[in-house]
Amino acid sequence: MTSFDPDVILRSSPWLNRVPYLTPAHAPELPYVVDQLTALGASDFTWASDFSPKFLVALMRHGFLPMATEVLFFYFEGRLE
Repeated sequence: MTSFDPDVILRSSPWLNRVPYLTPAHAPELPYVVDQLTALGASDFTWASDFSPKFLVALMRHGFLPMATEVLFFYFEGRLE
């Protein structure tokens, strides 16, 4: 599985409500997204629930450094509240 339900993740981690969420639909517009994030002074972080190779390559081409963590592990353990 390469993607997860973002609504489930958001309910588990309210902090993510303040962090920009990116999807493969943003891939064609990543130069604009980067410009907007820079202009807004957004934090260095964004998040995604899709880890497909094509999307990760698009992110890297536009200066993102994709990292991942086992979010659902924490969700099921009840650690993200």
